[in-house]
Amino acid sequence: MRGISDLTYRIITPYLSHALLHRVMRIVLIVLAAVCLVATGVRLSPLPLLPIPLFAFAYYCLRRVRAAGADDRPLVVWSSLLLAGLLVGFWTLSVVANWVS
Repeated sequence: MRGISDLTYRIITPYLSHALLHRVMRIVLIVLAAVCLVATGVRLSPLPLLPIPLFAFAYYCLRRVRAAGADDRPLVVWSSLLLAGLLVGFWTLSVVANWVS
């Protein structure tokens, strides 16, 4: 073991490559995108569409995580980008909800 980063890779990467986690993340992204589309129709405003590109970026990162397989470094990088895109998109969704209401 070379250090804390090696230990981190050994602890985190088995969970990041699990197929159930990928399925759950895909469902979460689809539900959040559907909420944005429904909110656009309900509020009659295009503002709820703002988080859609962030969710699309998160979905792209999810595809790259699945393609990374067992490689540690790409798995951690794409998973971090997935989490960042999802969190920023969710935050944007809440900010837009405050603007429109």
